[in-house]
Amino acid sequence: KKNSEVVTYSDGAYPWIQTSSDTWMSGNKGEGNTESTLTIKIEHEAGQMLSFDLEVSSESGYDGVVISVNGAASSLISGEQNLKRMFKCKADGSSTITVTYRKDGSGSYGEDCAIVRNIRLE
Repeated sequence: KKNSEVVTYSDGAYPWIQTSSDTWMSGNKGEGNTESTLTIKIEHEAGQMLSFDLEVSSESGYDGVVISVNGAASSLISGEQNLKRMFKCKADGSSTITVTYRKDGSGSYGEDCAIVRNIRLE
């Protein structure tokens, strides 16, 4: 693959914390009415797959993760979840994927965070 690249970063008031070389954790544990966003920017060729493992431990139905691919957002992923997310790149170019841990104003359950591991572009 000639032009494949993955850049991962986080900023804002509650940035994600890189806990190891391939593991990121949301940074707004216990902070009501906040969001913590991890951004994954990729340069890809048609047919490549971006994949990562997503772990969520949150107040079910209220706090959780929304994944956005080039601006198109998923529904809320909440409660106790351990998933693999995969996205197929339809064309050559660049894409931006955001993983946002959103908290409402009340309650913190479980580990109250999201973890992203093993980001791969293949």
